[in-house]
Amino acid sequence: MLAIANRIAPKLRPHYYVEVETRSYMDTPESDLLIGIPDAVILSNSQNSQPLEAFVAAKVSNVVVRTTPQTVTLPIPIEIRERYLEVREAGSDRVVTAIEMLSPTNKRKGKGRDIYETKRAAVLSSASHFVEIDLLRSRSPFPIVGASSIGDYYVLVSRTSNRPKAQPYAFMLREHSLSFYYRLKTQMRL
Repeated sequence: MLAIANRIAPKLRPHYYVEVETRSYMDTPESDLLIGIPDAVILSNSQNSQPLEAFVAAKVSNVVVRTTPQTVTLPIPIEIRERYLEVREAGSDRVVTAIEMLSPTNKRKGKGRDIYETKRAAVLSSASHFVEIDLLRSRSPFPIVGASSIGDYYVLVSRTSNRPKAQPYAFMLREHSLSFYYRLKTQMRL
């Protein structure tokens, strides 16, 4: 995000400036990897050859529980810090445009996606323009009505005057740079 801020800041002056903001929250990284790890391991007593079902039916306690400790992984929350940009009007400090780059935590189900969806909805219901950059092929994209597929990588531009309409700019990573015109008050090439 810093590279984007450094690239667009000179084109915005003197009427606008760019603020690099940080959103932070606690989340468990890749908590979905813990799905499928067994709750316990039960071994039968090698001295008795009867099946386990016979012990359960007879309510006999000839079952040996594994006594060697097993190493497990505990999901420990870590602080997630995500940067985003706000283009502000010089003088009034009014946020004109919010620019977000999707992260893996934004796109996977969980706290990060929930927080991002709340932020996205707040910006889309505000008087600020919204630019969303998706450079991640993994995970589910955010829903867009009216397009079966945008492409693997895109920049979504939502101007306040056109909402709920938005314009996706799809591109391939082989392209060295993506340029598009974006109107604040005067048309600028970003």
